[in-house]
Amino acid sequence: MGFEVEPILTYDYLIKNILHPDDLHLIDAHAKKMMEEKNTEIYVLDFRVFHQNGNVHWFRVWETNFSFNIDGIPTEVLGVAQDITASKSIELQLKKQNELSEEIRRISKSGVWEWTIETNQMFWTPDLYYLLKVEPNYFKPSIQSLIAYFANGCKEKFVDSLVKAEKEQTPFDLELEILSFPNFWVRVQGKAIQSKTNGIVIIGSIEDIDDSRKKRIAL
Repeated sequence: MGFEVEPILTYDYLIKNILHPDDLHLIDAHAKKMMEEKNTEIYVLDFRVFHQNGNVHWFRVWETNFSFNIDGIPTEVLGVAQDITASKSIELQLKKQNELSEEIRRISKSGVWEWTIETNQMFWTPDLYYLLKVEPNYFKPSIQSLIAYFANGCKEKFVDSLVKAEKEQTPFDLELEILSFPNFWVRVQGKAIQSKTNGIVIIGSIEDIDDSRKKRIAL
């Protein structure tokens, strides 16, 4: 970190020169927890420090209570610290990208699906899971589950369009009602393509048009 060894052994020097002020509460809570729990488990903490040149580095420490007095109070701590600046930077960038992707999904209100007829396999983009309010980790999409999202009367229109797309390669562009709380209207587009490896594949998109449809009807 570019500092002399002797000065950094005092906590006051650490606070004034090395530890990031926004992380002091995390460090204090970490130390307090180790003192209160009085065990030899491994405690892990990520926090920021200042290099002597002014740059901010991320550190990760693994610490354990090493010795105790007769009352069971920890008196010594054994620890290892590692500079994780590079990996933390990647982690924070990925977090930011995920947050931006989440915001884009919220704004765009649309998603894409793909149905491979021969294998009956279905693929949804993350945006479609978001639009239809389902958790990707606990839901396996299928053409049957997609059909089930549409209200009565709309189901039949969607199925008919799928059949025509498969048999006649007819593209479709529909306005259908989705069952939800509350229900909302979407624009469903799709077309069939001939895949060299998977036969006929129908790809499509679903876009939330509920607000624009209500405005159009109100005119």
